[in-house]
Amino acid sequence: MNLDQFEAELEVALVDELKARQDQLSEYVMASFDLGIHPWHGIIEPSFYTTQDTGRLEEIGGWKLYNFAFDNEPWPRVQHLAKWMQTYYESNPSAHSENIFTSAAKVARSKKVSAQIQQLKLTNGFFVSVYNPDDNAFKNYCA
Repeated sequence: MNLDQFEAELEVALVDELKARQDQLSEYVMASFDLGIHPWHGIIEPSFYTTQDTGRLEEIGGWKLYNFAFDNEPWPRVQHLAKWMQTYYESNPSAHSENIFTSAAKVARSKKVSAQIQQLKLTNGFFVSVYNPDDNAFKNYCA
């Protein structure tokens, strides 16, 4: 696998997950979508910040729809991608970290993912994000 394949497979999985959860997600008004990427742990977590959330935007783990693809286990559809991402990261952390976050941002703001998200109720200021959770500057790779 390479980054292009990673992006392509992650995009399909994310679109499918958004479609499958359309009814559940349509109960909320979304203020933000975050594609959580933790390459050192091999974890991929899609999350929505809703208008019902009361916590801080930076506290993604506290969002009402944090890791909405989790059903008693990590998002099964992407486990092979998460494992590849972890192996790729560990082979050269300093060089590959930036590549992984940039690739995830491309997926999160792709036309297919955006089209699926547009099916939901969104605030006027809705935005998409991918952050490096170890970066105190909280740089959004989607910006």
